[in-house]
Amino acid sequence: MRFAQQGTQPASGARIGWFTIALLSLLAGCGTPPTSAQREPALVTPMTTATTKASLVAEKQRLSTVLQGTPAVLALQPDNSLRVDMPLRSCFDRGRATVKPPLAKVLDRMAASQRNETTRLLVTAPTDPGANALALAMQPAVTARDYLVERGLDASRFSVSAVASNPTVKIVITASASP
Repeated sequence: MRFAQQGTQPASGARIGWFTIALLSLLAGCGTPPTSAQREPALVTPMTTATTKASLVAEKQRLSTVLQGTPAVLALQPDNSLRVDMPLRSCFDRGRATVKPPLAKVLDRMAASQRNETTRLLVTAPTDPGANALALAMQPAVTARDYLVERGLDASRFSVSAVASNPTVKIVITASASP
């Protein structure tokens, strides 16, 4: 290292001192844990997915206890969603969209369990073979959704659909942006 002043050079001890300070400063930065902004997003994503799955596993256990004694069947799905199935005969009478007491019991318990959650819900009900319009075919699913909304769940968390082939009412709970 040379200085611009004539004939002056730092002593070798001063050179070692500057080098030591620079090296220690560099190493000090390596020993400091990174802030959340410095962490790579890829490291956070798997933990979020694991946390989501763990929370839905915990929700399945909680709902299994809460729904004990009802005809509801719970299943954790490969996509990390939780599906609750109810036989149609326990939910609605043929040609009607009025919630029957067994479904009301399940929906009341689900509403209490999901009220403070951020999950999304998809309500699927079978179409009524006697219904001649899509709006009427969707009515059981809409009625189940409305029942949950009346008990404190935000309507924006729901999607509804009707299917012709399955004689069960399904409620799929997901932690993702769309069910």
